[in-house]
Amino acid sequence: MELLFRNPLLTVQQIQQLNAQFGLDQPLHIQFIIFLKNVFEGQWGFSFFYRVPVSQVLFVALLNSIILLIPSTILAIIIGVGLGIISGWKRDSASDVSILASSLVLYAVPTFWLGMLFIMMALRFGGLPVSGMATVGQSYASTWE
Repeated sequence: MELLFRNPLLTVQQIQQLNAQFGLDQPLHIQFIIFLKNVFEGQWGFSFFYRVPVSQVLFVALLNSIILLIPSTILAIIIGVGLGIISGWKRDSASDVSILASSLVLYAVPTFWLGMLFIMMALRFGGLPVSGMATVGQSYASTWE
């Protein structure tokens, strides 16, 4: 917000008006209470980059995240329960030891590194779309339009 107020063309009165508009002229604890109230009411402000309310930008990204989250969670549950059943059924066997060792290794690997590895594997072997969501057959001249 400070960068918005650093415009040399703004007068002192305009800066005071912006401070009052955003509640920056209040004590810090009052600013925090106003912030919490606005968060719970869904008043998240205006995006200066997209020139739309922040809620519109978030809900598009949230929808895409949910589209990815639900199937991946279901798949993880199915695979995890299946491997757990196999591991418990054949206790102290080679499959039990290999499932335990591989799950511990995968648990210890940083998720960002594992994610990059899966993206590289998807590009190399599967040809899966890993660069975002797009309509099939539609091309865009620029992503910033």
